[in-house]
Amino acid sequence: MYNEDQTHQQTEAAPAPSEADHELARLEQIAAGHDQETNAELLAAAVGADTVLTFPHDAAAECETVLVMARTLLAPLYPSLEVVYSDSTIQKLSQAAAPVMIKYNLTGGGLLSKFGPELTLAAVAVPVALETIKAVRHDHAARIAANDEQAAAAALANGSN
Repeated sequence: MYNEDQTHQQTEAAPAPSEADHELARLEQIAAGHDQETNAELLAAAVGADTVLTFPHDAAAECETVLVMARTLLAPLYPSLEVVYSDSTIQKLSQAAAPVMIKYNLTGGGLLSKFGPELTLAAVAVPVALETIKAVRHDHAARIAANDEQAAAAALANGSN
């Protein structure tokens, strides 16, 4: 069960990763990709150019990146996500999700090649849509409150005549 007091305790105990931490993780992932490409080139040269080489895709790392990105995008709207989706929780989810991602071809090569633009749109549009809903509700409530105040003022003015 979610407890708000635990949220504050956990937040104080484990500070949220900084932008520098996220940038470092991103750069490490890019470097790992470059290392794979370099290793593939060296191995291709060693075994012959006609050999097709494939390296296993790290679905867990991909899933972890997506979850961290989602947490980062949604945390301004839902600050408790920083606690619920801690780094260790994201890592455990990623490890558990990796075999399923591979089984159903939900990796970047599979899913993103088919639905990359749609997923990018959703990542950008959903937070904007949620803020739009909040803004409309706020404006609607403010309009009702203003109308109620005007009605109360009019009733008071009519009652004193």
